[in-house]
Amino acid sequence: MSIGYSIKEGFAGFGRTKLASATSTFSLFIAVLLAGFLTRGGYALYTLAVDLTDEVQMEIFLAPISEERTQDFGDYLDEQPWVESIEFTSKEAASARFEQEFGEGFGSEALADLDFLPASFTLILTPDIPIDEVQQQVERLQEFQEVDDIAFNAALYQQLRSRVDQSLWVGLSVASVILIASIWLVFNTIRLTIYAKRDTIKAMKLVGATNAFIRRPFVIEGVLQGWIGSIVAFGVLDALFRWGVPLAIPQMGVLAWPLGAWYYLAAGMLLLGTLIGLLGSTMASHRFIRLA
Repeated sequence: MSIGYSIKEGFAGFGRTKLASATSTFSLFIAVLLAGFLTRGGYALYTLAVDLTDEVQMEIFLAPISEERTQDFGDYLDEQPWVESIEFTSKEAASARFEQEFGEGFGSEALADLDFLPASFTLILTPDIPIDEVQQQVERLQEFQEVDDIAFNAALYQQLRSRVDQSLWVGLSVASVILIASIWLVFNTIRLTIYAKRDTIKAMKLVGATNAFIRRPFVIEGVLQGWIGSIVAFGVLDALFRWGVPLAIPQMGVLAWPLGAWYYLAAGMLLLGTLIGLLGSTMASHRFIRLA
């Protein structure tokens, strides 16, 4: 009986403070939508950054050394924990690639005869390796007798990393502000609902109702706001990424869901909305019912 009463009163709270309930639900919707957008967009940005950093390669040009020393040095590089993969390009392969890219009209055949193109190792670095560590490895490898030169675009690598980090920090900061504002709005809505029912609350206390029993409908109201805001937010997010983003940026297409399925993000958004509504309503009901 008490649970049915609490649920009924939780729904009735929307009617008592229509404007405040609509405002807090809308704010909660915006907060959850932004969190979902940042999660899905951030996941896409992270995968893109990983792909781009995979393309930022380190190429080690070898000094004139024997095949045995080349093999030993390649094995040494392959064993390094910061090396994801390694590819060897012989002098002959480098000359052939030069001719293919520039053509014979450029005089590549004559240049290739000069035997000026060295053998090299192309390294793909492990994801998330700090730029400082990469530069340390470059400086260390330059001391090896097997190494003639090292080509690595540190500026591009660092720029990619910093842009990703900046985007994530800005997104998290904005999301945090909106989440706090949403909790406050739910808190304020429940406060207004309690004020509207202050006479009923006093009467309930006189007949022996406990504070926990009186608080329950207000907590349910906050949770309902969280559910409504979260469900609508996920629907908008799905439509945005399903139709809006491909229409605005056709080359991006439909972005992949985090963890490979839609229901993980849907569950996360619903949980976030529930927690926001629960936290705001619990704080307000604990504080103001004692004063009613």
